[in-house]
Amino acid sequence: MAAGPLVKAKPTSPTFRAELKRRAADLGLASEDLERALVVGQIAGLLVKDPGLKGKLAYKGAAVLRLVEKSERLSRDLDSADIRGERIDARLVVRALGTAEAKKVVLRVVPNRPGKNSISFVVECRRLGGGATMPVMITINWSEPF
Repeated sequence: MAAGPLVKAKPTSPTFRAELKRRAADLGLASEDLERALVVGQIAGLLVKDPGLKGKLAYKGAAVLRLVEKSERLSRDLDSADIRGERIDARLVVRALGTAEAKKVVLRVVPNRPGKNSISFVVECRRLGGGATMPVMITINWSEPF
């Protein structure tokens, strides 16, 4: 009996999770650290897209050091300041992180009690590679205008 031609199976593409691990290894990082930095970057982008926050926030800490100074340090949270030194309304942050685009990453936004000079939020995020949620702390300070 003659055998038919062998059909080669297409190579499977790496999953997002496998690619994330590979890229983290290439950078010498833990995959969770790279994933968290990517999520923090997405949150920062979502905040500056909101009309009520656009042009009013400046990011500081490791997020900026990585982007501007090419620091090896990765951000675990998002620290920012209102450049005018004016109080930020928590509803603006909740709105910015409640859009259809944001829902791809953000599951829930929990404002903490605002302080005299700042407000903070715990943002429960989807992990890019799947699995349990990832909490990210956001702080916005307005005590020191730029």
